[in-house]
Amino acid sequence: MPRVSLGIAIRDPLTAAPTYEKLVAENAELRRRLEQLVGTSASQAELIDQLERRIAALESQLGEGSTNSSQPPSSDRFTNKLKGESPNRAVRRARVQTR
Repeated sequence: MPRVSLGIAIRDPLTAAPTYEKLVAENAELRRRLEQLVGTSASQAELIDQLERRIAALESQLGEGSTNSSQPPSSDRFTNKLKGESPNRAVRRARVQTR
C-alpha cells in the first residue's frame, strides 16, 4: 500500500517497478505541485515583507506625541501628563490639593 505525503502517493520500493508512462505522469504531477508551492511561498514572503514594514511604521508611531511630532498637544492620548513634572512641582501640587 503506498504512503501519502502532501497529497502525493509514495511508492514502496519493494513492489513492482512502475511503467515509463506512470513515471512520466508522476513527474508531471510533482512538477505541477512544486510550481504551486513555489507560488505560495513567494506570495507568503511578499505578505511577510508588507507586514514587517507595517509593524515598523506602527512601532515608530507608538512613541510619537506632540513633543516629538508635528501633531498638536490635543492629539496626545493615553499619556501621563504629570510624568515630565519636577519632583518639587509634584509636591506643591499635592499640597494645594490637600488644602
